[in-house]
Amino acid sequence: LRAAGFDAPDRPPAQLSGITNVSVPEPEAVAARMLERDVVVTARGGGIRFAVHAFNDESDLARGVAALVECAR
Repeated sequence: LRAAGFDAPDRPPAQLSGITNVSVPEPEAVAARMLERDVVVTARGGGIRFAVHAFNDESDLARGVAALVECAR
C-alpha cells in the first residue's frame, strides 16, 4: 500500500492483524467501484477496510491494491 502511495498503518509486529484501514476520499464510492472489480472491502472509519484471511494469497493482495489504485485516484 505504501509503495502505491497510500498512507498505510505502520505497526509493531505484536500489533499486526489481517485488518487494515486505508484513508481515501469518498470511501463509500471507492468501495462500490472496487466491488465492481470483484474486490470486497468495506467503507469504514473514513477509509477502505481490508480484512485479509488465511485463504488469501499474495495475488489477492496485489489485486486488491491494484483495484484501490484504480478506484481511489
